[in-house]
Amino acid sequence: MKSRKKLILILACVIVLIVGTAAILVILTSGNGASAKEKYIRKIETAQKYVQEENWDDAIVAYMDAIELDEEDEDAYYTLAQIYVYKNRMDDAKDILLKGMNITKSSKLSDMYNKYFDSTSEKLKENETKEKSDKSDTPEINTTILKRISSYTLEQYIEKYGQADYKDKSDVCEVRHKSLKNFVFSYYNTDDNSTIIDSSTGQPKSNKMPWKVTCKDLKELFVGIDTDVITKSMIESMKLEDVEFKKDTGSSKYVLRFKADNCIVTIETDKDGSFKSDAWNEIEPKDANENQDEVFNVEACILSSTTGEGLGEAEVFVRARGNESGDYIASAVTGSDGKFNVELEQGEYTAELNRDHFISEYVDFTVDKWGQPDVTQFVMSQELAEGEIRIVLEWGEYPYDLDSHLIGHDVSGNDIHVSFHNKITDVAELDVDEMDSYGPETITVKDNGAGEYTYAVHDYGNTGELGTSGATVKVYMPGQSSPKTYTVPENIDSYTWIVFSIKDGQIVDPILSENDL
Repeated sequence: MKSRKKLILILACVIVLIVGTAAILVILTSGNGASAKEKYIRKIETAQKYVQEENWDDAIVAYMDAIELDEEDEDAYYTLAQIYVYKNRMDDAKDILLKGMNITKSSKLSDMYNKYFDSTSEKLKENETKEKSDKSDTPEINTTILKRISSYTLEQYIEKYGQADYKDKSDVCEVRHKSLKNFVFSYYNTDDNSTIIDSSTGQPKSNKMPWKVTCKDLKELFVGIDTDVITKSMIESMKLEDVEFKKDTGSSKYVLRFKADNCIVTIETDKDGSFKSDAWNEIEPKDANENQDEVFNVEACILSSTTGEGLGEAEVFVRARGNESGDYIASAVTGSDGKFNVELEQGEYTAELNRDHFISEYVDFTVDKWGQPDVTQFVMSQELAEGEIRIVLEWGEYPYDLDSHLIGHDVSGNDIHVSFHNKITDVAELDVDEMDSYGPETITVKDNGAGEYTYAVHDYGNTGELGTSGATVKVYMPGQSSPKTYTVPENIDSYTWIVFSIKDGQIVDPILSENDL
């Protein structure tokens, strides 16, 4: 087992080294880079990080995503198959090897397939089974999957593990996911909670949790168990909470029950407390679908739009969503680094931001059931000097680099193009060029927009993720108390978003098209 884990770690590092070299070549030869290759490289790097952390579930998903981006790379198939073998998911290992062999025609994948699945290699498989059984790895509970079972909603499972497959069974809707085939999630209405199933579709609502989960192969629930029979002593060696072995009075069957990561796990055993990997089992998230009035310490920061640095001494007032005045729920003042903390329950809020010589802002945000805010960075603009217009771009984590472009001509007819290539002109300046996600990226126009300009956002890496970036553009105009805000269309099919134009100091529809840029 240890030797296979070491092999996986080495393989992952080798792939990252190979694709890293490819990345350098792409950048040197193509200027802005190749979007598909860059996305593939980032997925491989993410997968390798999860492998190093021994977070196998997320590593599997990352390798699957990488394969979807580049189906021709044999190494991703090979490492993913090694992980499946390590996890004893032999059917999945077989499937991914067959897919890789069919697409890449790789002899390396064929050799691995023959080792584990060809009838002529039974001896090899027997030897490897013996080798693994001789290892002394201490078995452990799979905390990664249990933590998700104790907290994930249907929407989060779909995002992490792929589209749901629904199956109605009496009053229960059973759900499986693409990359989590060995787990079945049961959703149903109860007397106390009749909001789990959508009556119009018969399927669970996206924000609901399963009441119970069943594992079809219990080796998925543990790490370091390679034998066909799992014993009570193995479970006890894991030092789990409230381990109990007893004969169930209702069914007269023997069961092992324990708690782990806010889940209650029950497994049917024989009279000695042993069980096979296909034994009946049930995993119950203890706090499923409960509304908790827990108060969380929520941290965020405020940045200056013209420097990108933390903004100290800014006041924050938090109210219920939609309220911009009156009593507030929480308040804070930012430190010198721009950070602040407020105590909030799960819910929807509006933050009022104030600071001397800056324009007041009102920003909506949400705190989820785990205390995580969907906005952790707020941006404030300095008050405009005479004749200024300010344009502020913000976005999410991906793509890493979006660029602002201001193109046109000033009142004297001189051509103007402000961007990272040319940050300062007589009439406009790129104050901040952000290359590592989120923004802000800011352009300040200094001639009151007296010329004719078009503002556009370009996906520098041509990643194809502009529409899912969550990009917003705020335009601060003289005499306006609040900015005009634009949001990137989700269905945009271009690497460039033409946002608006400024003509004689007024915001108008775009004058230029993408072909003009």
